[in-house]
Amino acid sequence: MSHALQKSTKSKPLISAQRHWLNGLVCNHQKFWKKLGDFESKVLEFDIEPIKIDRPVYVCGLARSGSTVLLEFLASHRDFVSHKYSDFPFIFTPYLWRKLQKILMMKPSKPVERFHGDGIKVTSESPEAMEEVLWMHFFKGLHNLDTPERLKDTAALQRFFDFYLPHIKKLLFQSKAPRYLAKGNYNIARIDKIIAAVPDAKFIVPVRSPVSHVESLLRQHENFLTKTKGQKRAVKHLQRVGHFEFGADIRPIYLGQDDVYHSILDLFKSGEMVRGYARYWAYVYDYIYTQYVESPSVLCYRYEDFCDKSHEMLTDIADFSGVSYKPAALDMWAEYIQRPSYYKTNLKARDLKIIADETKQTAALWGYSS
Repeated sequence: MSHALQKSTKSKPLISAQRHWLNGLVCNHQKFWKKLGDFESKVLEFDIEPIKIDRPVYVCGLARSGSTVLLEFLASHRDFVSHKYSDFPFIFTPYLWRKLQKILMMKPSKPVERFHGDGIKVTSESPEAMEEVLWMHFFKGLHNLDTPERLKDTAALQRFFDFYLPHIKKLLFQSKAPRYLAKGNYNIARIDKIIAAVPDAKFIVPVRSPVSHVESLLRQHENFLTKTKGQKRAVKHLQRVGHFEFGADIRPIYLGQDDVYHSILDLFKSGEMVRGYARYWAYVYDYIYTQYVESPSVLCYRYEDFCDKSHEMLTDIADFSGVSYKPAALDMWAEYIQRPSYYKTNLKARDLKIIADETKQTAALWGYSS
C-alpha cells in the first residue's frame, strides 16, 4: 500500500502493518515533526524568504462533485505544485522528504483504481488533498462534532499560518514551480481565513445537481462502510489524513447555523442517510451561494456544465486560475471529461421526494429544477 487505500480482499488488508507503523511514526509524534518542519524552514530561510506566494489555487467544496478530475487538470500544468499521495505521512517536512525520495531514486507506484471504485487511477505521484493533516495539528479537536466553532482562536490561526506559509514556499522552492495548488473540501469553511493571510488566493468550487450528487455520496458511504468493515487500520488511516466524508466516522463540515448542522448530525447518527446527505447538500451550497457566489476570489461552476461543455469550462477555469494551456492539451482533457457511466440510479421515488424537499430552495439558486 504505497499511496492510497486499495481494494479490500480477504487475504490482504487495506493498510499493511508496516504502512500503519510508518504512518504512526509521524502521526503519533506530530510535535516532533512540526519542530523538524520549523528547523527545515530555518535552514532554508535564505532560499525561501524571497519567494512570493502568487495566487495559490484551492479546490474545495463537497466530495463527489468532480473535484479530483479538476485537481488533476490543474496539476497537469507545469506552473503548479501540489501535495501528492507520497507526501504522507511526512507532510511536515516536504522539502526534506521529497529530496530524500530523489536521493533514494524512489519510483512512482503503478497506476491503480482508487478506493472509491470510480474509474480514476492514481499513483504515488498523483496530486491529492493532504493539507488537512496540518490544519488538524494546529487546531486540536478540529473535527470533533461537539465543538463545532473551531477557528476563532486567533493565536492558533497565527501559529498555523506561521508554519503554513513557509511550508508552501518550501514546496515552490523544491519543485521550482511558481504557483501552489491544493485540494481540500474543508477549506470552504476557511476561505476568509486563507484570504486574510494570502489576499490573492483563488478558490474553485464545483456544484453538482442534488439528485446525482446525493446518490454518489450515498454510494461512496456504503462503499467505505463495506470495504473498511473490520479494517481498523484503514479507518485509522482515514482519520489520520482527515477524510471524514464517508464511512464509519462520517463528520460533516461545520458552516454555522448550529440547528441545521446538528440536525444533519442527528440524521447521520440515526441512519437516515438520504435525508442527511440531501440536507447537507443544501447546507453547503446555500452557504457557498450566500457568501461567495459574487466574490472575485471564488469561481463556482456546475458539474454538469463541466462534463457537457468541457472545453468551454476548462478554458474558463484556466483563465480564472491565471494559466494557459495549449489547444491540444485542452482538447485532450475535454475529451477525457464526461458524466460518470459506471453505475445506474437505484434511488426510489420516496428518496427522490426527500431530496427534492430538502434541496428545492437551494437547488433553484444554482439553476436546478426539482
